[in-house]
This record gives sequence, C-alpha cells and structure tokens, in this order.
Amino acid sequence: MRLPRVRFTVGRVMVAVALVALILGALRTDYPALAGILIVASCIGGLAHKLSSDTLTGMRSRGMPVGPVRKLDVILGATGRAAAIVLASDFAFLVAYWSYWALLSFGRNHLYPHRHPEHIAIGTALGALAAIWVASRMRRVIRKKEGVLDKIQPPTSEQKRCLGR
Repeated sequence: MRLPRVRFTVGRVMVAVALVALILGALRTDYPALAGILIVASCIGGLAHKLSSDTLTGMRSRGMPVGPVRKLDVILGATGRAAAIVLASDFAFLVAYWSYWALLSFGRNHLYPHRHPEHIAIGTALGALAAIWVASRMRRVIRKKEGVLDKIQPPTSEQKRCLGR
C-alpha cells in the first residue's frame, strides 16, 4: 500500500497552527505562553526542515558537492527564513486582531471579549487573513532570492582538479 504524497506548504502550516491554537483555546490550558512558544517553535522547525531538505536535494541533483559545512550553512539559512516567515505572520495576526478590538472599543467604556464571542471570531478571521497574506508575500520574496541557486552550475572537471577533488 502506497501512502499519498502530501505537499507541505506554508498555507497548510498556517491551517495546522490555527487548528492547534483552536484546540488549545478550547481546552483553556494553564500555560498559554508555553503552549504558544511550543507552537511557534514547532512551526519554525517543520518549515526549516522542509526548506533545507528541498535546497539540499536541489543541490545534489545539480551535482554540487554537499559537505557538512554546506549542510550547516543551508540549515541555518533555512531556519532563519522559516523564523522570519512564522514570526512575521504571527506579528501580522496580532496587529490585525488587536487593531480590530481597538477600533471596536473606541468610544466605549467597557468591552469584554468573553461576552462577545462573535467579535472574537471576526478578529481571529481578520488576523488569520493578515497572517496568510504576509506569509505568502514573504514566501514569494524568498523563492525569488532562492532562484539564484538555479544559476549556480556544478564545478567543471578543471575546477575539481584545481580543488584537488
């Protein structure tokens, strides 16, 4: 039996994060900060693994040498890109969510979120849209910059001879 191949995309990561956050919100965990840090760290780790494995596979298919230093360089670069995508999208979510609440409570003395679940849903939807938009824009920028790898050619036989390989 062959398992179906599932594409790992930024959008699917965002959906997974939203589902986990929804479950944690429903459970009302005692340590929300720790749960949030674990969610963000796992998203960064998963996305970094995907980015680095794709980059290393592309380098190997072009015949480029992949040593331990090159692997470390690729992994660190992928981790930085993944952290930038996840943290920027989280920041966009928070800005959209709290901006909605600030506009909603403008001119009111008391507005309690737990008494208005419909506004929580609207704020969450606006935040999710902002986060997905930011993540997709950053992904496009990163893909354009990674296109530089397509222009790198594997070393010629003369270059290998000069390098002693």
